[in-house]
Formats: sequence, structure tokens, C-alpha cells
Amino acid sequence: MNLTGYEDMAFDVTVSDKLLAKADELIWNLRMYASENSPLQSYRLEINLKITGVQLRALISYLRIKGTPQFPHGVPIASGSTGYWLASDRASLASTVAHMRERGLKDLAVAYALEKIYPPPEQESLEL
Repeated sequence: MNLTGYEDMAFDVTVSDKLLAKADELIWNLRMYASENSPLQSYRLEINLKITGVQLRALISYLRIKGTPQFPHGVPIASGSTGYWLASDRASLASTVAHMRERGLKDLAVAYALEKIYPPPEQESLEL
């Protein structure tokens, strides 16, 4: 699936400097202890980095989008139901990309359904 123009969208993705300081350690953990066949579970990364699950997901999203000097086009952090790993090529990222697109489409469907609950003023309103 190709989302035309999506690639050029700017996202306001930020993390604190304190959390960003964990980036190299996260990448090192993924290099040393994880592979596609043996992903590193979220809770292990949380313990190793001394951060919460919410912080871990925020840092991973930031690194995937913004990258680092070593990965200027984004850090290729792949994920699955069993954990995270550094993808070595496009093919090893494919399942992560497919899952994220599917999840994004589901989120859009829910957002659309929520908007229909209270239609804009120019449409007839629903009586609840």
C-alpha cells in the first residue's frame, strides 16, 4: 500500500533530552541481544534502560522517524508480538510496516465512527 504524499508529512515527534540520552543504549541492546529470530522483549528493555513502557515506545517512535547520525534516515527498529530487534534489510521490516499500517487504518476507522456520533452543526444533529 502506498500512501501518496504521506512520506513528506512532518510529524511533531519529541522526547525529552533525558530520554533521548538513552538512544545509544537502546540501539546497543538491540544489536547485542536481539535478532528477528530472538527479539528483545519490551520489559527487558525497560529494565535495562530504566524507563517505562510508555517512554520506550516514545523513544522507539522518535528514533524510527528522526534517526541518529548513524541512521540518518531512521533507525530500523522492527517489532512483533514477541519484542524488538534491529532490521538488517527491507524484508525484515516488512511485517512491522504491514502491522503499523493495519493498526493505523483501524485507528482511522474508529476516528471516523466517533466523528459520526456528533455530526458537524451544518448536518442534522442526533438526539441522544
